Amino acid sequence: MQSIDFLLETLREFLHQTEAFLPRLLLALVVVAIGWLFQQYFNIGKGRARNFLKHRKNAKLRHLALAGVAPAVCLFLLTPFSVIFALPALAWALLCLGYGVVLGMRLRDACAAAAGIAAIAMQAGWSFGFFAGLKDELSRLNTAGPKDNAARETLKSGRMPQ
Repeated sequence: MQSIDFLLETLREFLHQTEAFLPRLLLALVVVAIGWLFQQYFNIGKGRARNFLKHRKNAKLRHLALAGVAPAVCLFLLTPFSVIFALPALAWALLCLGYGVVLGMRLRDACAAAAGIAAIAMQAGWSFGFFAGLKDELSRLNTAGPKDNAARETLKSGRMPQ
């Protein structure tokens, strides 16, 4: 009986010590998960850029709506010069967070309210990945060797070979 009391007391002490550490651990896990989500959508955006350059005629404005996120975030860096540069990024972020809150209220779920944070990570990742993919593909085509001349000509003409 004494060993069980000792075990329970040790367990209580361990839980008491980890209680202060747990919020920081959970925050670290959330930050890592958001980073993974950003990286996944960054790669998807790079692939979409490659696909866009191959099939430009089929692209519609709605396909490129998220491409405006990266320039808005980059404009935010100019905020020390004028507050107006912050407006596009703030409007986008508030729309994402507001949608998350509405979703959480509609579903009556506090976790669903965090969907806005995930949306920010996904949309920003896709947009930055799209521009990184455009840069990579265009620089690859500009430095292409003789075997890629057909690809370069296709890019200039805007039509795919038959």
